[in-house]
Amino acid sequence: MGIFGGKKANEDTQLDMIVATTENIGKPYDVLGLVTASTVKLGSSNPENVAKELIKKAKEMGADAIVGFRFQYNAIEIAYGTAVKYK
Repeated sequence: MGIFGGKKANEDTQLDMIVATTENIGKPYDVLGLVTASTVKLGSSNPENVAKELIKKAKEMGADAIVGFRFQYNAIEIAYGTAVKYK
């Protein structure tokens, strides 16, 4: 279902939101809108870096989860998905 969610990366950074590549997360939800984030790639690619920024922006929208997560990288890592609120 998802590639992130509830996982503690380290003491100061926590990925505490479900981020799923699919639209089905097993709960009904309302769509809040598109959420995007980007970071400059330093060294090897790590989708967790840009996912942290994506989660921060989704929380600011009042989201409980992100569905349809996509990640692209070259010199810049880009992530996007749909912010959703559980019913």
